[in-house]
Amino acid sequence: MSEKHPRSRESEEGGVQLPTRRDFLKMATGTVAASTFMFSLTHNEAKAGVSESIEQGDNWNEGLLKLQNEAIHTEKEMVALCVENNSERVWSNDKTSREGQDALSSQDTSRAVIDINYIRDALNQKPEKLFIAHTHNVSQFTELGMTEEQVRAVRGGEAILPSMPPSVQDLIQSYKVQKGFLQSNIPIVHIAVDPRGTWEFTADLETGFAKARETLDTKTKEHYLIVREDINVKAYRKSNGLYGNKIELFSSIAENDPEEIDEDIRRRAKELRDAFEAFSSYNEKFAQLSKEGVEYSLDSINNKDLRPDKIMAHYKKLGFDVFFTPF
Repeated sequence: MSEKHPRSRESEEGGVQLPTRRDFLKMATGTVAASTFMFSLTHNEAKAGVSESIEQGDNWNEGLLKLQNEAIHTEKEMVALCVENNSERVWSNDKTSREGQDALSSQDTSRAVIDINYIRDALNQKPEKLFIAHTHNVSQFTELGMTEEQVRAVRGGEAILPSMPPSVQDLIQSYKVQKGFLQSNIPIVHIAVDPRGTWEFTADLETGFAKARETLDTKTKEHYLIVREDINVKAYRKSNGLYGNKIELFSSIAENDPEEIDEDIRRRAKELRDAFEAFSSYNEKFAQLSKEGVEYSLDSINNKDLRPDKIMAHYKKLGFDVFFTPF
């Protein structure tokens, strides 16, 4: 979270690439339809007479209904923070991103960005729980094939309210925030508010993606420099032309078990190989989840009784707790 432009693709660990919202939408349209999704604390300019901004002190239901209104009637995503104390949830008012203080930016002005200082400020107040909510606007459904006429029908109350579950990038962002502020010991819950309801989601840091990420980090710290700098490994790498990504080197050592390399080094290489492969497996897993998310969003356009049980179970398998509550 300290990076100015957080990477949506983990390209440094053996070429691992994680799908972004662009990938999420590309699967449905076959074209690049959106830039990488990021959150925002900047209030989106809305059409006069339509938008009603969240105000400091709004209660839980008031804030959610205002966010729903934003999701239906405005073009741009919006984010707001809500703190819980003594079982009471109170929203913060909209803020403008602070320039020069880890403020993140997006070239796509319809996408939201976040200034992490607002999260830090909220946590410094020591709430019992922090909620970070952002909208999934009906305008985004045009990237899935919805026509402008259908969007107007939704906004006019003449069509079914559609629903868009959390994207892979939403999930990764929730993991990064939870991990980045873990020492606060304050539960952080993300919420995606779409026209139909709310998706609350958190990363389970003990299982799934988070566990694979932690294992990779741990094994890299323990073994990588030792393996890389071993003189016999350098000779092996040179003689076998292994100048590509790390997984190829570790896999070659693990599978060939070369006698010229010390047994302890081979053990370390095998553990690194296993950790990289486990983390890399989320490429395919997230791609499948993205496809399912697109299908769900498309089905929601014409099905007001669509149940989220299947996709919520899929999130759970990947280590994310996701719950949908209709308005």
